[in-house]
Amino acid sequence: MRFAQACRLGTAIAAVMAASVAQAELNLNGFMSVGAGMTTGSDEMLYGYDDKISFQPDSLVGIQAMADLDNNFSATAQLTARGSDNNEVNAEWAYLSYQATPELRINAGRQRMPLYMYSDYLDVGYAYHWVSPPGTFYNSPISSFNGLSINYSTYVGDFETGLQVVGGSASEEGVRGSSFEYDIHFENYVGAVATIGYGPVVFRATYQQTKMDLAGGSAFEGFAALAGMVAASNPELADELVTEGVDLTFAGLGVSVDWNSLLFVAEVREQKYKDSVVPDELAYYGSVAYQVGDFMPYASVERAESSGEREMAATLAALSPALAGARNAMDEDRHTYTAGVRYNFHPSAALKAEYTVAEDHRDTAGLPGGTGGDASLVRFAVDAVF
Repeated sequence: MRFAQACRLGTAIAAVMAASVAQAELNLNGFMSVGAGMTTGSDEMLYGYDDKISFQPDSLVGIQAMADLDNNFSATAQLTARGSDNNEVNAEWAYLSYQATPELRINAGRQRMPLYMYSDYLDVGYAYHWVSPPGTFYNSPISSFNGLSINYSTYVGDFETGLQVVGGSASEEGVRGSSFEYDIHFENYVGAVATIGYGPVVFRATYQQTKMDLAGGSAFEGFAALAGMVAASNPELADELVTEGVDLTFAGLGVSVDWNSLLFVAEVREQKYKDSVVPDELAYYGSVAYQVGDFMPYASVERAESSGEREMAATLAALSPALAGARNAMDEDRHTYTAGVRYNFHPSAALKAEYTVAEDHRDTAGLPGGTGGDASLVRFAVDAVF
């Protein structure tokens, strides 16, 4: 990161918390990842990498500040600058907390969207064993929302239980899709997350829903235009082509076992888009790691598959081959395999190296040029906390 960017990051975090410094204790923590990688084939792309070595997709730096405001109130802010976003500084977290009881906490403001087991640690590479969490699974275009969360945790006998209820809205502009960029907005976003832990085992379940708007980019503009053209002759297809006010539901299950030197984690999720051109998707992964001194070798397997309407794909192919290709690019039918090792060379830093093979089982003939196909990726990263 350039020195000027680092200075702006520090200035921004100071500005966010300046009103509290005079009256409250301010705690600062930071994290940083420097990653590099490249695909092994000249026509391959995966997770933002191609066959030329790049340091952008997995490199970032962040600062988190927490101010104790007394009377059970606190303020938290987290600013992050990512290489993939040209090191622009963004506020991932900016919320106030009220600790109503030892078991109950209420947060208001910008917070992490609790979709996955590692959602709270997505940016802190040091917190997990991969270079980055499984990319086919952890691929939500939005990671933060603005609103409220109510968090309750307690022990029931030897079981540690937790319940989180969230609600609000979220937006993201310029999201990079497989073949185009677009804007996304969540309205009436609500969800709940339940966890239960016993010793080294933790189970997690979540259900979330929202009204979703997709706009921008040639594909969604094209879908809207085609909907207007076929509204009279095929109203059902027209309704499915409209990408505003789409009912989206997200359901997920996860389990982790951290026992002695063994770590196992697995998650499954299902996303459903009611009566929409966007296909439903089922994805899951499993990962196992084993600590041997300062080294932790690991392996992961991922699977993602869509269940879109084949009849719609055929209809779009007849009406507009270009739009059919954009629709097909949203489909998923991929197996991904990763093997790597983490080396804890410092109490606050780790070196990681991994190799990923992604097998794309879609028919590439129906995809836009430059998308789809198998790919192999080599990545390295140094993660640190401070």
